Amino acid sequence: MPVSKTLLPTLASFSADSTYAVCIFSYTCGSCLNYMENLKHYEGSPNIDKVMAFAAGTDTNNEFTNFFNPNFEIKDVSYDTLIKLIDVVPSILYIKNDTIKYVIRGTIPSIYNLNKFYFTNN
Repeated sequence: MPVSKTLLPTLASFSADSTYAVCIFSYTCGSCLNYMENLKHYEGSPNIDKVMAFAAGTDTNNEFTNFFNPNFEIKDVSYDTLIKLIDVVPSILYIKNDTIKYVIRGTIPSIYNLNKFYFTNN
């Protein structure tokens, strides 16, 4: 699906010649928080130019940021916006050449598994 046919361009800028891992999660989702360390390994990997995240809710007192020290940008969005983007959190959207190539729902795989199962034929 082209990125332009989604809500994403209203939330962030995307370059047509770049690859992105976009994480959609909630600050109140225990599973989402358990996977944050996996997401930090995506930044700088050969198949991903940029990692960004959209999180439902707010990072109250920077508690999340101070604990996880993310190496990617997180934009807070409303729950209404989140459910317009995806039906399950956490989810990863892999965007290449301005097109959503993969949607991974309910997990944020390790970089090892992401490379093994999604990028081996890429």
